[in-house]
Amino acid sequence: MAVLLVYVRGTAAATLTPDANAAHANHHPDAAKQNNESPLLTGPTHKTNDGPFFQVHCSLGQRLRDDPIVFPNQPGASHEHQFSGAKVINAFSSYETLTRGGTSCNNLNDTAGYWAPALYDSRGVLRSPFRIKAYYYANNSGTKTTLRAFPRNLRIIAGDPRATGPQPVGVIDWFCRNRTNQDKGLPLARTSPPQCDSDEFLSLSIRFPDCWDGVNLDSSDHRRHMAYSSERMLCPSTHPVKLPKLRLSVVYEDKAFTGGNFTLGGTSQQRGLPWYAMHADFWNTWQQSPLEKLVNDCLKSSANGTTRPSGCQS
Repeated sequence: MAVLLVYVRGTAAATLTPDANAAHANHHPDAAKQNNESPLLTGPTHKTNDGPFFQVHCSLGQRLRDDPIVFPNQPGASHEHQFSGAKVINAFSSYETLTRGGTSCNNLNDTAGYWAPALYDSRGVLRSPFRIKAYYYANNSGTKTTLRAFPRNLRIIAGDPRATGPQPVGVIDWFCRNRTNQDKGLPLARTSPPQCDSDEFLSLSIRFPDCWDGVNLDSSDHRRHMAYSSERMLCPSTHPVKLPKLRLSVVYEDKAFTGGNFTLGGTSQQRGLPWYAMHADFWNTWQQSPLEKLVNDCLKSSANGTTRPSGCQS
């Protein structure tokens, strides 16, 4: 059963600052009072709007102050991240080492790297995820045949580590759910962490840009080569190549978080980032042929009137 992800169409395009490197190295957030009463933002679930999908369940990997996309070959230069997917990933990682190093995911062909900042509560205690899933959705614009698999070695960042307030719903979504994946009604996505009940877990959903410029596998700010699709799931002319909609779903291990009273992992010299600076990185080091087969069989086949294999979902 897939995680229900709720968001509002038309507000997903985040405002991102150009200097991602400075954000990771030099961000000194002020101690801001967290607002636990963010507006409820509801919308359609992926079942009615995101189309067919496949999912990968990955175990939590190492925790390092590394970021091989933003700070390659510079161990300890980043704020603290928790990694999943590729088994051996650090500042010195390359496409070749990740594709050959094995995976913590249930699909052994998914040797991609996924990472996001470590989460700490108000007492400074690390709160680790107990469930990490990557969902790959079809583009539901009615033109699924134009969808392409992520190109090998593509690097993407979602969310803004320099954000000065809550990020747009549909990019960074917070909500509560219980361990059995059965929600009390539809999950209500918020732009800031809610107060979860004693039988619920804080959950996070991060949506990655799904439109590519068709040329660059990365860019100087690690963002310009990618863009978010429109409300109608159409890509801009500057980024015409439609890719699967990747959403990273993280469920944290402890129940009844006090909404907003936590920070993200910092650097060795600096305190942590505020919760609203949440973001995530994806490095496509999948085994490419199996990835392309999944995209073709699971995400594109329904547009061609083909029956999808049993491993696909809708």
